[in-house]
Formats: sequence, C-alpha cells, structure tokens
Amino acid sequence: MKKFYLLFAMMAVLCTACDEDENLDRDPRVFTVDDSGKLTGITKQYMIVTVPADMQSLDVNMVSDGKITFTTEKSVPGVSADYIPGYTFEDGVIHDYIAYTREAKKKPRFLQAIKFNVANPLVVKQDTAEIAIDCVLPDDPAKDTKVIIALVGGSEYKVETKNLTKKQLEKLYGIEE
Repeated sequence: MKKFYLLFAMMAVLCTACDEDENLDRDPRVFTVDDSGKLTGITKQYMIVTVPADMQSLDVNMVSDGKITFTTEKSVPGVSADYIPGYTFEDGVIHDYIAYTREAKKKPRFLQAIKFNVANPLVVKQDTAEIAIDCVLPDDPAKDTKVIIALVGGSEYKVETKNLTKKQLEKLYGIEE
C-alpha cells in the first residue's frame, strides 16, 4: 500500500511539472516601457494618463509577445490614436526574449508603439478619452489581453494605474449580464 501512495505522489509531482512547462499564459502580457527602459505590466489595468494642455501628442511604447491592437472605447473630439511606423507587430522589432519552458525555449517579445494625438486640450474632470488595447497571440487569437488607456486633462503629466473593474472587464470581453 505504501508503494501505491509513493507512486501516486510521484505522479502528482510529475503531472504538475508538465502543466508548468506547457503553460504559456503569463500575466501580465502587455508592458509599457518608461524612459529608462523599465517594463511595467499593464495587463487588466486601467491606465490613466494626465495630459497637460501644452502636450499635443503622447507616444506609448509597449512590449508583448502578441500583436497589440486598439479600439476607441470612449471618444473625445480632437483625440486620435495611430500606430507609430516602424513599431508595429508586423515590423518585428524584438525587445527581448523570454524563456517559457524549463528546457529554456525562448520566445521573442516585440516593441510596439502607439501615438495618441490631442488636438484640443482636454477639459479637466470633463473629457476622458478611453482606448482599449488588445494583445492577440498569433498562434491562438482566442487568448487575448485587455488594457484601457484613459487620457484626461490636468495641469501636469502623470501616469497612474488601477485594476479594471468587473464591469469594465465584462464590457471588454463582451459578457452580458
């Protein structure tokens, strides 16, 4: 009987190790890059960027192993977004490689960038433009990641992040109550 329990325990350990090797999902999947090159995970985050009146554009550099796409969730006149040429997923600018199995198989993460244009100054506590960011894996489009970048008016540039609320997640993932 002791051999059975020992065999069962060994199988449980081996199966757990296999699951970890096969698990390619990581959280976070989308990162922003600050001026010093530091990566900050923004997966499932509400990223609030305060844009002063004299700032007419903002570049957001992101790193991910999948294609980053965006859609406007809440529009404000004069605010638009576009990819920065040369920094799309298709351009294939590799930021780094990450190991994703115990055998040290490496997977590239790509530098991608979006420019937010603010033609009209945002009115404080009135204007909030929201852009939803998706990161879609090329080998499995069903596995994606959501982030909302909100542009708001203010006196000085500032970035803060909060977790997405349950309501925001339900809206982004198309879950109806």
